Amino acid sequence: MSETETVWHPFPKEKPPEPLTRYLVTLKERKGKRIYIDIWGGSFWLSTGTRIIAWAELPEPYKPD
Repeated sequence: MSETETVWHPFPKEKPPEPLTRYLVTLKERKGKRIYIDIWGGSFWLSTGTRIIAWAELPEPYKPD
């Protein structure tokens, strides 16, 4: 069970508010069918070999009691 809900935004229909911030992204290989999740930052729309299909805000880090 997840403590937080991930809200995915389709890209490029919805672009992130801060382009130089890190985000979770769903990527799809250009020459394949593999889809995976990674952390992306910098120039958000520049990618070689992959295509960004969605992005989400990073979750809050774990904080031990």
